[in-house]
Amino acid sequence: MLRTLINNWWLAALRGIFALVFGAAVFLMKGVAQGFILEPLAFAGIVLLFGFLAVGAGMFTIVAALRSEKKELRSWWLAADGLAASSLGVAIIVLPDLNVVTLAYMMAGWALVIGGLEIVAAVHVRKHLPDEWILALGAARSWAFGLYLLIRRPDEVQSLLRWMGWYAILSAVSMLGLAFRLRRLRRSLNQPMSS
Repeated sequence: MLRTLINNWWLAALRGIFALVFGAAVFLMKGVAQGFILEPLAFAGIVLLFGFLAVGAGMFTIVAALRSEKKELRSWWLAADGLAASSLGVAIIVLPDLNVVTLAYMMAGWALVIGGLEIVAAVHVRKHLPDEWILALGAARSWAFGLYLLIRRPDEVQSLLRWMGWYAILSAVSMLGLAFRLRRLRRSLNQPMSS
């Protein structure tokens, strides 16, 4: 599993960039969408952007899982992660009349699934990198976000956008941190040993 993550460090970077773009778009649209007419338009735009980014991130993740070494059966979690993200993205794009509460439930389920998969990855990676905490922190973040959406069920666009924006920004920070760490580890493994 560690080899799969190291070889696909770019995937964590790409997902971090997607999350950063989405978080910035949410806060930009949230600031613009203060009127009766603009709020539904901003919400629809954010929902579509999230759907397309989720499909893109999911597809790249599935490709990374398929490219992993054949002997590494543990890359199933990577394929499951990609499938979950892609499925959510497609559902969000094709569902007509998606309202705030339905979107909150869909995102809660997705965050809980992603959090579970991040825990699986963290447990396996920790066997090789004892001080690895980024994946575990990401899992806690995902579960906190998912449980918040399930318990509070935000029914106002502004409230949901605020939580989505902060979740995306925190995801971006942790994914980019993980990507740079994996890239550094890959470089150190590929350097020839000095005699």
